[in-house]
Amino acid sequence: MAILIANLGVSDLSIKVGEHFFPIDVRDEPNVPNIPKWNERSKQVKDFLEKELRIKLDQKEYFRALTKRLNEAFIEDPPRWEELVRSSRIEGVINKALAFQELKIDKVHVFVTDQATEENPNYHGNDTVYLFDTLKRWFARNYPSLSFEKYPLRDLNPTNLDALFDFYRNYFEGLPGDEDEIVLVSIKGGTPQMQNALRIQSLASGLRRLLFLEPEFSAEKVMAGEPSDCKITSYWRFVRNQKHLTINQLLSRWDFGGANEIWNEWNKDLDWITKYVSDAPSQQRQTIAEVLKCARLLLCLDSKKALQTIQNNETLRSCPGLESIAANKYDALKDLYAQAKMKFDTQEVADSLWRMSTFCELLLKELAISCTNRLFSETIVVEDKGWLYLLVSKAKPEMVDLFSKMFRINLPVERYKLKDRDMHNLIDVLINHGNGNEDVLVRVKSGWTIIKKHLAYLDNWDKKRNELVHAGRGYAIEPSEEKKILQSMADLYVLAAGIAVLNPEVMFDPMEYYVYSSIRDWVREQLNQNGQHYRHEAGSLSLGAPGRYGQLTVPCSSNR
Repeated sequence: MAILIANLGVSDLSIKVGEHFFPIDVRDEPNVPNIPKWNERSKQVKDFLEKELRIKLDQKEYFRALTKRLNEAFIEDPPRWEELVRSSRIEGVINKALAFQELKIDKVHVFVTDQATEENPNYHGNDTVYLFDTLKRWFARNYPSLSFEKYPLRDLNPTNLDALFDFYRNYFEGLPGDEDEIVLVSIKGGTPQMQNALRIQSLASGLRRLLFLEPEFSAEKVMAGEPSDCKITSYWRFVRNQKHLTINQLLSRWDFGGANEIWNEWNKDLDWITKYVSDAPSQQRQTIAEVLKCARLLLCLDSKKALQTIQNNETLRSCPGLESIAANKYDALKDLYAQAKMKFDTQEVADSLWRMSTFCELLLKELAISCTNRLFSETIVVEDKGWLYLLVSKAKPEMVDLFSKMFRINLPVERYKLKDRDMHNLIDVLINHGNGNEDVLVRVKSGWTIIKKHLAYLDNWDKKRNELVHAGRGYAIEPSEEKKILQSMADLYVLAAGIAVLNPEVMFDPMEYYVYSSIRDWVREQLNQNGQHYRHEAGSLSLGAPGRYGQLTVPCSSNR
């Protein structure tokens, strides 16, 4: 079911005088053609109402008193006043809403002004509180399937924009929390401030099924007692701005999963909007969603699934940041370094230290394989389903003795499943008993000596991480220490690569974020091309062009 909400203004009631209907508020409307009968309505309406209601309309603001008396007259003689009363604007909005039968409109919530107090019961003269009672009776007879509820703005100045923001915010917070709740908003009626506040708070409410109805004034239709024509819009451009800003903020924190969730929800909302609004955009929704999905998979270290996703989508293979993954050149160490750096950026210390610890474990495993391949004619360390195994039977006799004591292996045994804690000692033995070129051995031993110093430093932080986890408490690291940790990881990467490929010139940029910065920049570029331009400088995010309300102006008071 759906809700229609509207502000009620003094122009929302017309009365039949002779053959024509005229608004009982006789102020001028803009862009009205020169219609003699319309131009003469002021005196006709006043004379008719004074005669019929036996009330004197000689004060400046008489609307509240007039509609109170009119409501009493309606109660006294419903059939007669039902013929004399019309509300072209509200009726036009209702008819437009009911035209979409699938929306199933069943409730109409109407906001009225009621500024009277005990000290001053006649204040304010233009209040619409009694107008609602009259129109509710008229609509009850003509639209029996709808329920009408009144929401009065009591003791609230309808020209105070800040107070109106609070009022409408409280209203929307009181609506059911169902995300599929459909709300239609009439953007005419009430003071300009009421119109602006209702429109803005509707958009700010986060409602996913939201449409706006804009009745078009026509003097001819009002005079004929006919419902106004009504346009329907969604302000999707404004909503898109907010969604894109949210996605950019999440990307600033490297939250690709959250960004993808917002993106997918927004596209589902657009699918719904296009049923009612013809100018809603088409977007690269699937490509962007798949790129964000790949980034999320990589953050979970699931490079295999990320590769499968890329291989199944030709467009992804050329996406910046994903080309190396598509070429099956995933670098887990660079990925873990980037993630540790990202988590430090977002001050998630425990998560960063977890990635640092995993980085060290993986680096030692790769070093063990590199050493056995580089220094031995026979392979004595192999990988199987993520685990390393020592082929004991292929090692030198003196190495077998060391391994049996070091790892407490019960000989004879064909192969031994290595544990993470075994890696330091394993690599020591491999390097000290390796064959090959003396120059190669010197370089490997020199690199390993420096690696052990870095690992000892990082191991202290790993112990602190374990303390944090088991103690269930947080920990703050000084920026200088963050830099030292990241620099040690970067140095380890270069040293380990040097041992693996015997290239001391291996380069590694400690400022890089592996594939993630390229992916983030690409997604932002797609959002920019989709209609909005963002400026991202020094970690801040701002709109390059104003949105629909970027230059909002609020007119002076007029309770229309």
